[in-house]
Amino acid sequence: MKNACIILFLNKSDLFKQKVASVPINSVPAFADYDGPPGDYQAGVDYFAAKFKGRMSSKRLVSWISIFPIAKPNAFLKISFVSISVCF
Repeated sequence: MKNACIILFLNKSDLFKQKVASVPINSVPAFADYDGPPGDYQAGVDYFAAKFKGRMSSKRLVSWISIFPIAKPNAFLKISFVSISVCF
């Protein structure tokens, strides 16, 4: 997979926002390395995007876009198509 464009779609961001407000991310053993502020939605989003990106080989990665959709399909589709067009 050379010269790839990776688009990370993580859906249910509205549910993630609610969950992060009540359960610390680092209370889950798999995410014990999270050191961001508890209850901070954006810090959580950044953590998971970085964790995923860290698993990719930098030699293979050309473009990187993270999309965290909300429960508004039309807005999500518009952002998705714009993001995909950036890659190609």
